[in-house]
Amino acid sequence: MIAAGLSVGMNFSGMVAWSTTTVQDMSEIYSLPQLSTDGYVKPNIEVGVFVVQLSHGCRGLILLMDGAQTDSIARGISKARDFRPNTHDVFGDLLDTFGMELLMVKIDRFENGAYYADMMIRQGNKLLQLDSRPSDAIAVAVRTGSSLYVKEGLFEEYGMDVC
Repeated sequence: MIAAGLSVGMNFSGMVAWSTTTVQDMSEIYSLPQLSTDGYVKPNIEVGVFVVQLSHGCRGLILLMDGAQTDSIARGISKARDFRPNTHDVFGDLLDTFGMELLMVKIDRFENGAYYADMMIRQGNKLLQLDSRPSDAIAVAVRTGSSLYVKEGLFEEYGMDVC
């Protein structure tokens, strides 16, 4: 049996949405629709100074972000940590400390000039679907070794030729 709920909380930048799903039998968690990768692909990640390019085949998406975000993603890919952890390092440490696992990141839409992502986090028999900026979600995913998926239609509609 699966129970689901939608919660909305406040943070300093406005509303943050998340949903939680609880399963009675752990074998059910991987059959949840939120974890389906149908219509999604795993992209290659290339990091520049103010840009991350996600590519699949001969199509690429350009995500513009500030230098701190791209630096964090690059550090995560190379498994480098400063003597003081950044926010993405701390988030990964929190996941570990509380027995949580980032199952995957899904970039699923482009609206009002911005890409949107969800982080799928499991703790025991609970799944948390957390709305996130793609830059933050990618930075945490590369630190935790989690899979990144992008909706294939985004490459078709917003991608550019990279071959």
